Amino acid sequence: MKHSNFTPRLQKIINVSKKTCYSLNSKEVDLNHLLFSVLDSDQSLVLSFFEDIGIDIQDFKNIVFNSIDGDFFNNQNSSSSSKEYSKNYVRIFKSTISFAEELDHEYIGEHLFFIMLREKFSPLPKMLSELYVDIEEAKKKLHSFLTTGEWEESRIQKTFEKKSSQSSQDDSSALESFGKNYNELASKGRF
Repeated sequence: MKHSNFTPRLQKIINVSKKTCYSLNSKEVDLNHLLFSVLDSDQSLVLSFFEDIGIDIQDFKNIVFNSIDGDFFNNQNSSSSSKEYSKNYVRIFKSTISFAEELDHEYIGEHLFFIMLREKFSPLPKMLSELYVDIEEAKKKLHSFLTTGEWEESRIQKTFEKKSSQSSQDDSSALESFGKNYNELASKGRF
């Protein structure tokens, strides 16, 4: 994999993903290895993102780590054989490079996390959706950061938060139509 325009941190992420693959005796370096390495990199964008959505990054790293396939009990030394990058691993970098070029950015770094969130073949959107993160809102916020360099202070809501505020209004109107408001009756002296 060509690293010419990659920041030193992104180059390290690639190397750590490959080392993680070797240490877990996985067949190929895939997107779960890459995502784990991104989370482990302490990129400010990633840290801000997880702080914003209210999910502990260490807990999320554990979820990602547990999703990595590997032959953990095989005693063969996997580092002696060459590990290939999965098709989706290569595909995610092609998308990342194209995205950085669209933005006229000379170097490629934090773009990777946005692309991993944007692409449906990446494990990131599915994992975050299962934790009720609004993926569309998250993509907008990350895209805005990458184009402006400014992190918006508004918090990314989780999908259940939006539904619960709407359903509470629906619940109160349903309650009013089927029940009696004893507070109201007492204030009118009809209780």
